[in-house]
Amino acid sequence: MFSKVKFCFAVVSCAISCVPGAYSSQDVNIINRQKVYGLEVGSTRLIYQLESKSASLRVKNNQPYPILVQSSVYKEDKKSEGPFIVTPPIQRLEADAQTRLRVILTENNMPNNKEALFWLCVKGVPPVNIDVGDDSPMEDSSTKFNVNILSSSCIKLITRPKSVKITTEEAGKRVEWKIQGNEVIAKNNTPVYINFSSIKFNGSDIFLRNNYIEPYSEIKFEVTKKRSQNDIEWAILDDYGVERKSQKKNI
Repeated sequence: MFSKVKFCFAVVSCAISCVPGAYSSQDVNIINRQKVYGLEVGSTRLIYQLESKSASLRVKNNQPYPILVQSSVYKEDKKSEGPFIVTPPIQRLEADAQTRLRVILTENNMPNNKEALFWLCVKGVPPVNIDVGDDSPMEDSSTKFNVNILSSSCIKLITRPKSVKITTEEAGKRVEWKIQGNEVIAKNNTPVYINFSSIKFNGSDIFLRNNYIEPYSEIKFEVTKKRSQNDIEWAILDDYGVERKSQKKNI
């Protein structure tokens, strides 16, 4: 079961008539056109089983024109390169075609007792078409230009050692919650990443900068409206990015 992720890339084309001197509003004609470039990725996350030689991800071009697909892997900070290669790192994907990206671990120094997080980033590069005008007389000439606005989107790439047996759904049920002062603490005592799709405290939504807890660690967030008995409700995402049934607890 896959959750589809669509990355959109907009190209804005405009033509402006250019004549020196003073102009009235009728002298300048501006035409705006917009096209949307879409790249569909087959999942919101990719689980890399460490006993396997590779993992793969489906990518599809939904547009009626070809695009270039560029892929790379980064560490959790999204800055340093991760110990993986993606094949092919760059490729042309024809209109309405799909392919599979293969991710290969190059340094097997991953922890053997818990998961590790990386980011698989995929960028779609649309066609580039630049027209800077022609040789017609100045009063009839126009300058045309295209601006390509690209967007690179990343999905979670999680390495999972053979020793990890617990499912993400079961790990989500085991989150420990407590209140300390004006903070709520959520503790993960399992070897897997717990990814939240939602958290509610006394019925109010809680928004976190990072929506996950690392293995064997905790997160904290401030709350203002406490009661003598407080309710915490949370839902997590499974390995396929699907939201599981929410859990509720009194703390």
